[in-house]
Amino acid sequence: MIMIGLVLIGIAVIGNLVMYAIGVSPFNGVKINEERSVSAEGVSRIDVFSNAGDVRVVSGGDEITVKMTGRTERMHKGEYHLSVSEQGGRVVIEAARDLKRKLISIYPDDYDLLVEIPDRLYEQLGISTEIANISAERVRAQHISMQAVHGDIKTAGLAGRIGARTDTGDIRLGVQAITDDIQAESLLGDIKLVTEEKPEKLALEMKTLIGERKVELPGTAIVESDPGVPTVQLSAEAGDIAVSAGR
Repeated sequence: MIMIGLVLIGIAVIGNLVMYAIGVSPFNGVKINEERSVSAEGVSRIDVFSNAGDVRVVSGGDEITVKMTGRTERMHKGEYHLSVSEQGGRVVIEAARDLKRKLISIYPDDYDLLVEIPDRLYEQLGISTEIANISAERVRAQHISMQAVHGDIKTAGLAGRIGARTDTGDIRLGVQAITDDIQAESLLGDIKLVTEEKPEKLALEMKTLIGERKVELPGTAIVESDPGVPTVQLSAEAGDIAVSAGR
C-alpha cells in the first residue's frame, strides 16, 4: 500500500510538472489586469477602498479611470475583485482580495490600484485601506480623508481640508498650501507635513509621547487658534513630528 501511495504521488507530481511546463497548471502565473472607467460629469464625491493592495490616486484624464494590476496563480485569480459604481454624484471604487489562508502561493498576494481623476475641485475625496499604503498626487477637494489601518500615507501637492490617520505607518503630507485645516494622526509612525507655500499665520498643535517635534517655517507666525487662521493638528503615540516648507 505504501508503494502504491508513493507511485500515485509521483504520478501526480509529474503530471503537475508537465501541466506547469505547458502553461495549464493551476500554479501557473496569470496577470491581474482589470480596468474600469466612468464619466466624471456631475461627480462631486469619490470614495476609494482597498483591503490589501496599495492605492495611488492621481490627477489627469477626462474620465475617472481605475486600474487593478498584479500577478497571482491561475487558481487564485477569482479571489481578486474590482467594482466601480456611480449614483447621485458619488463614485464608489472598491478593490479587494479574499483574505483567506493559502497553503501554497508562488506569487505575492498583493496588487496595485491606480485611480485617475480629472483635475478639478471635488466636494469630498475619501481613501481607505486595511493592510496597504495610500498615495495621492495633485488632487483637489474641499475635504480629503485618508485612513489606513496598517500602512503608510504619502501625498504631494494636495489642496483642501485634509484628514489622515493610520494605526501603524508613517504619514508624509505634501500640500500646495496650508489654507484649510489639516489633521494627521499615527499611533506608531512618523508624521511630516511639507507645504510648497508658507502660510503667514498658522495655529499649530503637535503632540507625541515618544518622539521629537520640529518646525521649519521661517517667516510664519505660530498663533493661537482663530477662525480666520488654518489649524494644523499632528499627533503620534510613538513617532517624530515635523512641519516644513519645500517640496
